[in-house]
Amino acid sequence: TDRSVIKVIFSDGKIIEDWMIKEVKRPKDAEVSDFMVTLTSKEGKEHKYSAGEKITIEVITVSDTPDEKITFNYEVVSKKTFGVIKGVEIERITK
Repeated sequence: TDRSVIKVIFSDGKIIEDWMIKEVKRPKDAEVSDFMVTLTSKEGKEHKYSAGEKITIEVITVSDTPDEKITFNYEVVSKKTFGVIKGVEIERITK
C-alpha cells in the first residue's frame, strides 16, 4: 500500500527511505500474499553496491495490518556476465 514505509539499511549504516512502488505483479490464480513488487529510489540507484554488503529491507505496514514490520535480508554477491564483465547481484538470505 502507499501508506507503508520502506526503509533499506546497508551494513555500513547507510539508510535509504525514498523508495516508491513502481509495479506490483501477481501471478494468475495466486494467493493474495503472493506478489512481486518493483521499487525505485533515486538514492538507491546512485548507491555503489559492493560484494559482501548486507542489506536489510524493512517494510513498516499500516496500522490496520497484523504485522507491524516485515523484514527481508539480502547480500550483494559478485557476478560475471558472459564470464568476463564484473558486476554484482543481490541475493536474499533465507536462513
